[in-house]
Order: sequence, then C-alpha cells, then structure tokens
Amino acid sequence: MSLKHELAFEHVRFGNWWHKIVWSIRMKTLYGVDTSYPDYYWLWEYVKKKPLLFDKSIPQEVDYILRPRVWQYTLEEEEWIESHIEDFKTKNVSIALNFFFQSSLIVRGIEKEVCEFFEFKDEIVERIKEKYKEVFTKPVIVIGCRLGDFLQHGDFFQIPFDWYTKSLVQEFPGWEENYNVLVLSDDINKAKEIFKGCPFYYADFNDTASHRENFKFYHGDVHEQWLLGTLSSGMIISNSTFSLAQAHMSSMLRGAKVVHCGEVFRGKAKQERDITHYYPSNWVKLGI
Repeated sequence: MSLKHELAFEHVRFGNWWHKIVWSIRMKTLYGVDTSYPDYYWLWEYVKKKPLLFDKSIPQEVDYILRPRVWQYTLEEEEWIESHIEDFKTKNVSIALNFFFQSSLIVRGIEKEVCEFFEFKDEIVERIKEKYKEVFTKPVIVIGCRLGDFLQHGDFFQIPFDWYTKSLVQEFPGWEENYNVLVLSDDINKAKEIFKGCPFYYADFNDTASHRENFKFYHGDVHEQWLLGTLSSGMIISNSTFSLAQAHMSSMLRGAKVVHCGEVFRGKAKQERDITHYYPSNWVKLGI
C-alpha cells in the first residue's frame, strides 16, 4: 500500500492515458496499491476529488522499475503483475506501462470506482450543459470522428465516412425526431465538410491532434469534448482511444448504446495486435 508509481502524461494522449489510469484504479481497488500522478495535469482542475499527486520537479525515490513482459494489456500480464503485489506493499516501484492498454477487460468489476475517479465538478458540468443547451433539448447521440493524423495513418483502419451516417440510420431509427446529434472531432472544420447537409451540431475545437513543442507535450485540455461524450445517450465511435474511453464512461454512467465498426488496425499492426477484447461484447458491432 506504499506503492507510488508515476504515470507521466507527456507523449500520451488522453484516450491512451485513460486506460492506464483505469489500470491503476484496478490496482487500488483490488489490492490497495496507491498510484501517484504528476500535479501539473489539466484534469485535476475539473474532477471532484484529486488523487494522490506529486511534484514532478522533485526527484522520486524508486526501489526498482518493473517492466511488463508484453506490450499490451492481457489477463496473463495482469496475473504476472499480481505476483509482485507484496513488493508493491513494501517498496516504491515505478511501473513502465506500455501504450496499448485498450481492453474492455480492464474495467471489469471496477466500474463504480472508475466513474467516481473521473467525476467532474457540478459547476463544470452545468457550465458545459449551458453552453450546449440547444444540443441538450433532446437526448444526445455523439458521433466521435477521429481525423487529424489518423487520416491515411498506416497502422489504423480507415473508417469510410458514410459508415457513421449508416450507423445512425440503422441503429437509431427515428433519430431526427427523438435525438440531437453532436459531432466530436479533433478536426471540427473537416468534420463539417464530411457531414455537410446533415442536421448535426458540432463541439468546439479539441486540441488532441496537434504536435505542439515537437512532441514534448502533444495534447491540450480536452475536458469539454470529453465531458460531452460522457453525457451522451448513444455513441457512434471511431477506432480512436479517445472515442473508446468516452464510450466506456457513457455506457457505465448512463447505459448509453455504443456502436462501433469492429475494426481497429490494418497492415502489420493488425497482424501483431490482438483486439479480441478491445470492444465490450454488449456494444453493437456494425461492420463496414
């Protein structure tokens, strides 16, 4: 229970980081192992309860660094980590978490704790609801459309844009009368071109795709689009980690219906990466 392992936020966008944080919540919930987080991160301004923080400018004492055996989250990897629990309780261990932690298994059994960790202050929620009050006159369906550097990316499956509208029509019949549709994207202007003529609403700019300061810190404060996604009654998501994390939250918080295409990678990445548990089984898979 004395473990304080650092999760650094430079070089990691919020969707990837969310999954790592959920892993740390598992460690706390199941084994009583604490995690400390850098105090500079933007999220702490908005959540109701700040977690254990440390000053990044002060060197941290670490007994040793534990590096996972594989690069992605698996049940076998979790069992291996469990074998080190006694060390965690008596030593300060820095755990080098790999980047591909996207798995529906990671939230199993700790849904309540995850929702509590990411609960936003009431005044923040009300401010954003007021800003988008026209959107919230009906239940909201969110379309999460990842663009930016995702377009033509060699590792990621390229979702045809008409899949989003097909999903809307097929999975949310009567949507024009019963819902308002809100588009979230890292390139809102491009999204407006893609869905031109559709009666959709659009969120403001989301600074997740910029590579500011030459990759030293390449995501900004994304709380607005993040929160809008978690407030939705239904989601049609891209294969980005930001959409995936939002869908988990919306599904856990309000039972939102989530639609995905079932694809994540292409090329060599598809051959190397197991996505068996990437999407929860109770989400709707609508193939391309």
